[in-house]
Amino acid sequence: MTLDQPPGTFQKRADLVIALWPLILLTPLIRFPAPSVLVGHPWKPELFLSLFLIAVIAVLFFRKRRVYSFDPIGPVTIAMAAFVVWSGVSFLWAGSANSVVHHTLLWAEYLILFVILSSNFVDRRTFTYSIYVLGAVAVIISANCIIEYLLRESIDSEFGFRYGRFAEVWAALIPLFTAIAMRSRGYRMALSLLVTSMMWLTVLFSTSRTSLAAATLGLAIFFVTFLLTKKGRTQFKKLALIAGLLVILATLTQLTIFTSQSEEKPTVFGRIAISTEVDASNSLSRNIRFLFTAVSVEMLRQYPLHGIGADNYGVEFNKYRAAISANPANAELVTGNENAIPERAHNEYLQIAAELGIVGAIIFAAFLIALFRLGVRVLRESANIYKLAAVAGMIAFLCSSVFSSFSFRLAQNGVVFFFLAALLIGRRQTVKPQKNNAFLLIALIVCVAMVAFSSLKAASQYLTYRGEAGSNRATSLDDLSTAEKLDRANAAANYIAASKLLSSSEYGAAAVHFQAAIDKGVGTTATYSYLISAHSLSDNERAALDVAADGVRVFPYSPFLLTRYSVLLDQAGMTQEAQVNFARAKKIDARQSETWKILITDGSRKAAEAGRNGIGIRMLANLYPQDGLYAMLTERHILFPEERYTFPAP
Repeated sequence: MTLDQPPGTFQKRADLVIALWPLILLTPLIRFPAPSVLVGHPWKPELFLSLFLIAVIAVLFFRKRRVYSFDPIGPVTIAMAAFVVWSGVSFLWAGSANSVVHHTLLWAEYLILFVILSSNFVDRRTFTYSIYVLGAVAVIISANCIIEYLLRESIDSEFGFRYGRFAEVWAALIPLFTAIAMRSRGYRMALSLLVTSMMWLTVLFSTSRTSLAAATLGLAIFFVTFLLTKKGRTQFKKLALIAGLLVILATLTQLTIFTSQSEEKPTVFGRIAISTEVDASNSLSRNIRFLFTAVSVEMLRQYPLHGIGADNYGVEFNKYRAAISANPANAELVTGNENAIPERAHNEYLQIAAELGIVGAIIFAAFLIALFRLGVRVLRESANIYKLAAVAGMIAFLCSSVFSSFSFRLAQNGVVFFFLAALLIGRRQTVKPQKNNAFLLIALIVCVAMVAFSSLKAASQYLTYRGEAGSNRATSLDDLSTAEKLDRANAAANYIAASKLLSSSEYGAAAVHFQAAIDKGVGTTATYSYLISAHSLSDNERAALDVAADGVRVFPYSPFLLTRYSVLLDQAGMTQEAQVNFARAKKIDARQSETWKILITDGSRKAAEAGRNGIGIRMLANLYPQDGLYAMLTERHILFPEERYTFPAP
């Protein structure tokens, strides 16, 4: 397998559609109408992956020449199939069946893609054109990241999320394009170095510490293993040239060019060196991953054998956060992060164990062991430079998975790993190749199911967007109701419907939808506050107290919720209990608690005036969480419309 020879004139052979798989990576950049609150499973990469696989299956089914064999029976594919089956079986005990379906279908498609690619990468042209398409896609995405980083005055969290997920897969692919540069000459070498450099810059500009560490590790593994080969020792200078280029790029961009720019534009080296005194929320010592880890361990502790159900981590998070919050030793761990919506654990292995138990973790480990045992066997037969790069990239990806929230959870990231796995173990068969029509039929059924599943999610997202933007209340609520029916996991539809119902004085109905949003994963302190308001405004004092008590169990170190609860208790005549909870709030943060109490009982003007007089915090904008401020203002404006600020007429 080599790229040294030009591929020649492109013949319109249908089987080369396989080489278009990298286009899946572009799908997250496709604009699609989205509501202001967007939670739940992604669908765009899954939909394109399914359509792509259907096209490939059709091509392979109708192809007369049986050039490649499909042999889904083997230790790697058996382990993957077992993982898919166990994921599907968790439907029986999972809280969210929708999440189980998503996880199971996605891993089934990983298996299909892996079998097809590993069976077809023995063809030089298929692999070559796949690399060309992948390189073009990498340039497009990397150029977007580089231009946006250079031209934007400040970099926000949205930028980091958009390109951080690509940084993870670029970390896995950089060794491969480095290998291509090593094996190429002339303009092909120049193009390979261009792609490598742009991916490296994307890793740096994404400011992802995890991706930088993974990319550095992958490159180090590739350089060392290649130098141990006979060919590697003869190309030491070329390897040193590429390594030097990457070091120079890192040095120039991180330490020189941007030192004089705005402090709002971070660098990845700067984030590595950040301290608690500079930014407690972003420092390594206070990283939210510690909370996610503790919750994952608690899930596994309670259900060690089978877990809580595939992809149910985000839906069930608050239940287990409440469990660890009951232990005073975890006070520092669970304090803060009141407005986070944790959909993933930021550790693929812990999340698999938490969701699928010890059984699922063992099956996944068996898959990795089988994959690398087969890879070692292949490398012993031939230490091909591309296969060495594939190993380095896979290790980089798997190491990134220890800290990443993307990993196999995002389809466009997972397909890169299985591309590298297919590149590693793909080899010519020693038996007469035959098509496996049974495999193709099962694969077609899986892909059609994912198309239907993803299409429903797309329609639900659009209707949620339309329902939020619509000015006609009845039409908007109809759209949101339909969106919820199409996708039962769509918490945004419930949250937005609840907000509209609250503003139109339908408090009982609003409470139902706010509760549904919390149950589906939008369990922030602000959402609890909105639900409390809905019950209070509908004169359901008991329900309001129960929700506040539940919120305090989940967030026992929230001055906002503790103060909110204490005011409700005081209004219900439970003065002593109210004083206890307010004392707890003040012990955590006296100034915040004082301001929250004045705001909740007397309104924002009184709270702001008290702040100016030295009581509580000086500026309401500094209240935490800010979403809680909006939640309380909403309730106050309903109860006391005169408090609503109106701009004077010109």
